[in-house]
Amino acid sequence: MHSVILSSLLLAAPVAAQGNPTPFEEGASATVSPATVQRLLESERFEALRSKVLFDTEADGTVWACGRAWKASFGPDGFTYIPFLGSDAPQNYPVCLQLHSVTIGDTPMAFGEGEVATREGRTVTRDRGSLREVYHVRDDGVEQTFVFDSLPGTGEIVVRLEVESEFAARAQDGGFVFENHLGGVTYGMATAITGSGLEAQLDQRMHDGMIEIRVPSGLTAAESMPLVIDPILTNLVVTADNRDQVDVDVAFDANTGVYMIVYEEVQSAADHDIRSVFYNTNVQNFVSEAVIDVTSWNWVEPRIASSYPYSKFLTVATRGTGIGNRDVWGRMRDAASGALDAPFAITDLIGDNVHPDVGGFGGDFATSFPFLVVWEHRPLFGGGSNIYTQSVREDSGLQGSFVSVTTAPEKDLNPSISKTSGAPSLGPGAHEFLIAWEREIAADNHDIWTRVVGYGGSTLGHDEWRSYSFSDARNVDVSSQDQMLVGGSTQAVYMLAFERLRSGVDEIFTIVAREGETYPARSVPEMQDLGQGLDHHDPRSGQDGTGDYFIAYRVEGDGGYNGHVTAVNIVRDLDDLRTGIASRRDDLVHAPGVAGALAVATTWDGGKESFDSTGMILHTLTGLGGDEEVRATIYAETSSSVEGSQFCDAAENVSGRSAFIRASGSGYNPNGSLTLQVADLPENAFGYAIASLNTAFTPNPGGSAGNLCLSGAIGRFRGQIQNSGPDGTASVVLDLTSIPQPNGTVSVVLGERWKFQYWTRDVAGGMATSNFSNGVVVHFED
Repeated sequence: MHSVILSSLLLAAPVAAQGNPTPFEEGASATVSPATVQRLLESERFEALRSKVLFDTEADGTVWACGRAWKASFGPDGFTYIPFLGSDAPQNYPVCLQLHSVTIGDTPMAFGEGEVATREGRTVTRDRGSLREVYHVRDDGVEQTFVFDSLPGTGEIVVRLEVESEFAARAQDGGFVFENHLGGVTYGMATAITGSGLEAQLDQRMHDGMIEIRVPSGLTAAESMPLVIDPILTNLVVTADNRDQVDVDVAFDANTGVYMIVYEEVQSAADHDIRSVFYNTNVQNFVSEAVIDVTSWNWVEPRIASSYPYSKFLTVATRGTGIGNRDVWGRMRDAASGALDAPFAITDLIGDNVHPDVGGFGGDFATSFPFLVVWEHRPLFGGGSNIYTQSVREDSGLQGSFVSVTTAPEKDLNPSISKTSGAPSLGPGAHEFLIAWEREIAADNHDIWTRVVGYGGSTLGHDEWRSYSFSDARNVDVSSQDQMLVGGSTQAVYMLAFERLRSGVDEIFTIVAREGETYPARSVPEMQDLGQGLDHHDPRSGQDGTGDYFIAYRVEGDGGYNGHVTAVNIVRDLDDLRTGIASRRDDLVHAPGVAGALAVATTWDGGKESFDSTGMILHTLTGLGGDEEVRATIYAETSSSVEGSQFCDAAENVSGRSAFIRASGSGYNPNGSLTLQVADLPENAFGYAIASLNTAFTPNPGGSAGNLCLSGAIGRFRGQIQNSGPDGTASVVLDLTSIPQPNGTVSVVLGERWKFQYWTRDVAGGMATSNFSNGVVVHFED
């Protein structure tokens, strides 16, 4: 699995409030037929009118462009991109890029200072003689390209750009992010496009304040001309709003390609409103804002799901103020038109009805009740509370009566339901939800309980069962169902993510569950060997339908908080199903203050059955004005089957991080393939993999700076020595019929559990030494 942040945006102010020009020709009649309006809405002219990009030219020929959330200049001093970070930002934070050098092979390529920039429509060009800098201006950013019509020779092309910015810069999966606590800019992965139509992703690096883009020699032949190098700049947009935004959720509709975001705004302590906005993946922009509630009623805790067959979103929330006076209400919004139905009551139970959540149906029309709502009910008298569900039709009507999921005398709290009942391709009888909740044993001791529920709310044939009981577990989030081969049959499985207090620190844990049975819980910070001394909170997860999940969460400490996302995979280990790290955490944001709410939705959960599922991750943060704002990040991952579960701690190396290992391949069978991939190694360091059937923990073996996690007969893959290069990574393809051991090579046998580590050269205190990655275990079976 490989993860990458595609774009990041902040929404807080109404997007649609900017308005769109009326698409009438001058002198046209004020009466226009619906067909004419539709034709105009779809016309290129209307798209131009809708565009918020404006241009201007200074006396020296510098061209300026201004979009909805950015502006940029194209002049003699290069290309300058300035993101909009909110009207209360203290200053501009530009990113300035200037072409420094171009080499072909080892030969420098001469280029001119460039003519004055010229503009034709949305294209700005600087002719540099041997190449052209061409900028394609888009609503959401600027596409920077370098066009070579011919080359004086052949060989690898290296383009270097000087970068000046007050933003902190970091590499991010082939591109770069320039950011501070207000937001920032992404510089996307560059692509080479040849005259014959061949496209290839390019290697990009940053050294000494320069971006370096490399084009392999195979793409520089004469028949490849013209050659275009194409990176893209987009915003992490931050906008300001005077009201606090304190809770968020999001869902996706596959039929329209639209995410719907809902967020709670504070009008006053007794009056919270709910607003919604669409993010259209086709135009990569926020469109069509609408209110869920702006009346004087107090609406809080918004949650949202989509129904695949009806292409509708249902937002649910708690309405009312004061204990005993709160109910669950909902409002339907059409994913295609954006039209809102009237708000409606979902509960009429006497008592307090709070903490709602909602799941959408993923199948066909014939068997569906589009939504299932779950909530916590607290009676007016007595100390207990229970979990209830209610089915909701697409016309905002209630289907049947409510169903009691739990009847225990204890307090059952804070329910979570799968975002969807399953993929559209599942058979009629396979569509079910998993509901998870906390059961209070004592004020400081909560267990996690679960129950499978049919799409219509039926609990028949489904017993509640305890999924986790150890220390204090809270804030559980449950995935949609996936299906795996377990014990020779295909069964529904789910992943739970929750917080657990352990040794005075809150950690994120995962559990793989199938009905009636759960497997060992795994600590996410422990598996990835990062940040175990800081509090981890608010886990939210999504899946791509292939056993791959990503978990967003926040880590508090160091005077602020960090938002992270980690990708995990369900792996088999003897008789257990458990999670293994597929992609070590990516950073979403670092900001001062206290983090707010998180939310996650994936395209798979919205009905898009694709193995390159993407997701939207939301979180709130404090802006300069002191109000809470909402940031949205598009997160994408591609499937790469992970076949191992991490264990053991690695020591920090000279890179400032600990080396991290994962195992991936084509199957658990010894006749398949297995690749060990290692990241966060010392740069340009030699190393090799090691293997054993046994584990132990030996710190600093033989004077090493690291920890040896293997024991007994340990084999060394010395015939496959790797160099980590400037990016500190290594990849070792293993021959499973020839695993080195002290007395020769052996073949992997079915049923064996092999453990792997990576040994690397390192530097500590200026002296040469060695180090190790953490470990990964793979169970080989049919």
